[in-house]
Amino acid sequence: MRTLFIEAKSNAKINIPDNYINELPDKIGLLTTVQFIDELEHLKKQLESKKKLVFYGKGSRCKYRGQILGCDAGAAEHVKEMVQAFLYIGSGEFHPIIIALKTEKPVFKFNPTTNEFSKVKKEEIEKIAKKLKGLKLKFLSSNNIGILASAKQGQANMAAAKKIKSQFKEKSFHTFLFDTLDFDQLMNFPQIECWINTACNRIVYDDAIERGISILNYEDIQ
Repeated sequence: MRTLFIEAKSNAKINIPDNYINELPDKIGLLTTVQFIDELEHLKKQLESKKKLVFYGKGSRCKYRGQILGCDAGAAEHVKEMVQAFLYIGSGEFHPIIIALKTEKPVFKFNPTTNEFSKVKKEEIEKIAKKLKGLKLKFLSSNNIGILASAKQGQANMAAAKKIKSQFKEKSFHTFLFDTLDFDQLMNFPQIECWINTACNRIVYDDAIERGISILNYEDIQ
């Protein structure tokens, strides 16, 4: 089936107030989603005019430099050794948290819709990191593992499911194929001690952690 991906870009012209820029360190990694990607070069020049050094890389699954996806933080990871912190342009908490977890760097946020400026709290990142560490230990001590594999185009990753099985041959794996994941249905398989997600990372960060369900992303056990 053919699929057409249409980029929903914002027409907003973004300028970061000087008082916010003054709170940033000298070396900044600049990141955003596709909605605001066309403003990235302008924002880079604005930051550089205030004596900031600006860097952004490119993720393997992303079309643009400086673009971030929930499943691809390569734009941040590729430049993390060059910067003191990251500045995320956009709304929501998911992407800034991913950047902080993947790079272990401070992350500032500027929402161009509300003009709000803030910093991801260190305590929040430590809390999530602690939960992920506990889930990794649970995976290592579990014998019956459920692999969640999506049938949706762009999220299907059966190669990852096969790789997991070859890496941990001492464990018993059961693959569950789904289109839309219903967390309540997972309760019908009490023999599964721990789940591994090969689909969208938000399943873990937005849903599973909050619900207290033992699900790890595939990348977290590599």
